[in-house]
Amino acid sequence: MRKADRLAQQAIHTRTGLAGQAAEINRLRAATTAAVGQAVVCLGGGADRQCVRAVLIAWCRVRYWHEIGAVGVLGEELRRYGLTFARPDVRLLARQLAVEAEHFARVGWLIERLGGTIPAEPPCASRARRVFLN
Repeated sequence: MRKADRLAQQAIHTRTGLAGQAAEINRLRAATTAAVGQAVVCLGGGADRQCVRAVLIAWCRVRYWHEIGAVGVLGEELRRYGLTFARPDVRLLARQLAVEAEHFARVGWLIERLGGTIPAEPPCASRARRVFLN
């Protein structure tokens, strides 16, 4: 992320009171990246290789639905409220929407690369959440 975009995002977080949530998201992102990185290192070889591969595929299948959910939420937010936001806010939301869509595509590619199949239905946890949100 460019420095100007990062500063604009920090200003939005400060103005909207989301600084705490942004810090929590950054902490979770770092922890998740470290956990996935450790699992990928384990894929290098050993007896547990297939087990680790299965765990990664299962994790990615759930992540796949989280990514498409993020795309849907951001798209709906822009559709409903986009005209009431300031232009820099709309630009940041649109850019985040594009990033989430790219993540969605990459997670799908990773599932296939690991030997799994792209899920056609959301996992049980996502179904319950979807019923609650509708």
